[in-house]
Amino acid sequence: MNGALSIGLVGAGAVANAVADRWSAAGHRIAQVWSRRPDRAQALAVQHQAEFLIRPVAFDAKLDAVWLAVSDDAIDAVASERGAHASPHTLYLHASGATPLEVLAPQGANVGVCWPIQGCTTGHDSEWVGVPVLTEGGCDYTDRLNKLAHALSNHVTPVTGDERQRVHLAATLANNFATALIAEAGELIAPLGLDHHLFLPSLQTLLSRLWLHAPATVQTGPARRGDQRSLEAHRALLTQHAPELLPVYEALSARIAERARLAASAHS
Repeated sequence: MNGALSIGLVGAGAVANAVADRWSAAGHRIAQVWSRRPDRAQALAVQHQAEFLIRPVAFDAKLDAVWLAVSDDAIDAVASERGAHASPHTLYLHASGATPLEVLAPQGANVGVCWPIQGCTTGHDSEWVGVPVLTEGGCDYTDRLNKLAHALSNHVTPVTGDERQRVHLAATLANNFATALIAEAGELIAPLGLDHHLFLPSLQTLLSRLWLHAPATVQTGPARRGDQRSLEAHRALLTQHAPELLPVYEALSARIAERARLAASAHS
């Protein structure tokens, strides 16, 4: 590949593995890997014929980019630890949706964010077609940032820090909270010999509709209809079987009902 970049990875978890595979497939070179989990770092390094580093300060000063794929709480510490060893030739990136770009200040002026809005879990393949990637910063090396982002997806959007953090909040509501609710629903019916697979056909139908319609137009359920008998029956069942979910049920039902009222008022 013409213009292939040499990349150092900080972190060797699910996100680092998934992204390393994409960058390698695009012709870029994973050159060095370091992680607080040496076993994982060594495995990732072997997979990509990269150098396994014992210390995070040992990255080659001639690398085109170093990408920090660590937990949000660890970015500050890693950036500070590496600060005195930063190279002006290298673009330093982090992979967080919520963390300010400024935490990379110890790395110098050429810093940025490359955040794929994609949940990655160990042992599960990630689908990358159409996955949005948000970028920020880059300074003198914005071309490198764009090249790495476009190697992950054809859906790349440059944003400000405030915009990125707001998108991260929205993604948490849409993705993480939805997953948690599906888990709770599955546990609620587990004593019946059923699990979350029962809901997958309706969820797949819902997702298909959301590609074509606004969420408000496909919302269904007793709170949307104002069906008080069903709502009361649900409250009684939750009180008996999962009282810890009752505040969640009340809050979401109230919000659904309020949105339905607002929509009705707008069309009256």
